[in-house]
Amino acid sequence: MASKKIYNESNNTTLPIVSISKKTKDSYNNGRNLLSITQKDLQNIANNICDDFDIMRIPVDFSGIQPSKIYNNRISRKVLGRYSKICGFEKIRVFRFSPKQKKQIAPKTTIEVLLHELIHYFDMELFHLGDTIHCLGFHKRISQLRDMIK
Repeated sequence: MASKKIYNESNNTTLPIVSISKKTKDSYNNGRNLLSITQKDLQNIANNICDDFDIMRIPVDFSGIQPSKIYNNRISRKVLGRYSKICGFEKIRVFRFSPKQKKQIAPKTTIEVLLHELIHYFDMELFHLGDTIHCLGFHKRISQLRDMIK
């Protein structure tokens, strides 16, 4: 469980105001309009965002079935993506297929998951928060990033 200090730091942290490039906006908007999105598309969006924020690019993996928990024969919880840092190696994984029907996730949803995971990455590498938690400040940073890119 995260400490009160980390919650306060996260809630008081906002993204720096940067100029989002046309390249980033185009890759984001074009990706959202695709019928099917690829790992290359997601990596391109992530690279453009990282470049705009002047932070090291992070590898994006787009594969696998969303891990899930089943309760009373229904999916009660699923994981859409994951930011991880193991032995100094960081990556973002966005799960490609739904848990039950094994269908590829829609591009708009996939890109939203990517933005969510990028904020986890920013929390650790740009803001050095010590932990990245789902609190009000975290969700505000996702909205702030989305608004900057649109």
